[in-house]
Amino acid sequence: MLSAYRWLALLPEDLLRACTQSRFQGSGPGGQKRNRVYSGVRLTHPESRLTAESVDSRASLRNLHAALARLRMGMALSASLPGCDPAEAGPSAAQPAFRAGANPDHADFPRFALHALHLLAWHAGQTAPAAAALGCTASALTRFFKSDKGLWARARAIRAANGLHPLK
Repeated sequence: MLSAYRWLALLPEDLLRACTQSRFQGSGPGGQKRNRVYSGVRLTHPESRLTAESVDSRASLRNLHAALARLRMGMALSASLPGCDPAEAGPSAAQPAFRAGANPDHADFPRFALHALHLLAWHAGQTAPAAAALGCTASALTRFFKSDKGLWARARAIRAANGLHPLK
């Protein structure tokens, strides 16, 4: 868990240096450019054993950025949520404060997601105390969770594990 906070706090170029990159040919629609050029990107982070890839674009650089964003979100969603106090593991003064209205495309969204999930788990799946700890309302926190499909599923799983009804 603490390592997930550390990985997500890295600058994108530092996280890329910690990953192995591989390029491959994309398949599917896109014509000769997509089928003949190695524009697909696969990133593997050896320490976390997570892999993310992107073949969405014909441009290799766009795919690299998309794969990195997917890897960071994967780190946030796959982190174990132990019983340590979120105040000890969460964002430091150097990191940005939680923003409930953050878009999933925001660079700090994975860090916000990890911290919100950690607080939700710490408060046994109850959104009101988790939201209060984040400085927002329970409905704003629920909207934040809904903004990403994987994040929504993880938040609902935390609530189910604590015997609470699913978020709607």
